[in-house]
Amino acid sequence: MSINAETIPQTIEELKKWYQSQALPPADVTRMFIDCDYDGTCAYGIYKKEANNEFVVYKNKPDGSRYVKYSGTDEIEAVKEFYLKMIDELSIQNKINEVIAEEQRKEEQEHLMLKYMIRDKYNTNQNTGLLLTVAIIIIVVVAGVFYLATSKNRRYRENYNYAINYLQEKK
Repeated sequence: MSINAETIPQTIEELKKWYQSQALPPADVTRMFIDCDYDGTCAYGIYKKEANNEFVVYKNKPDGSRYVKYSGTDEIEAVKEFYLKMIDELSIQNKINEVIAEEQRKEEQEHLMLKYMIRDKYNTNQNTGLLLTVAIIIIVVVAGVFYLATSKNRRYRENYNYAINYLQEKK
């Protein structure tokens, strides 16, 4: 946003209209109070003292004290002082919001990457077929070994029994 003498509002009413035209959040969010003598902490404001037609631009500090940046009868100077400070504060807040948004986007991306890495590592749909194939092969091998081991013993026992019976019959 470029600032030149033509873009700076001249009166408090013009400043209010400009603020509304920018679609900025309410004053309690931005802490910029136009035409209001706000006495809360951490606020910037501008107002007109009706008693002596004096314009006041102020900053309320966190400790509750107030620093008056301008006090006088020149409305244009008061509005300019407040406007320039408001532009500075809003640009700083925009930069902070951009940094926060970027950090949140990075965190979200890291979270999604971690989620997909975990999903891929433990994805049962991909690993189930492989595990089932390996399990079947192991079962077949174990059954075959067991069968061969027991079948030799059975044949040996059958041959041994046959031989014993044959020898007993010959006696």
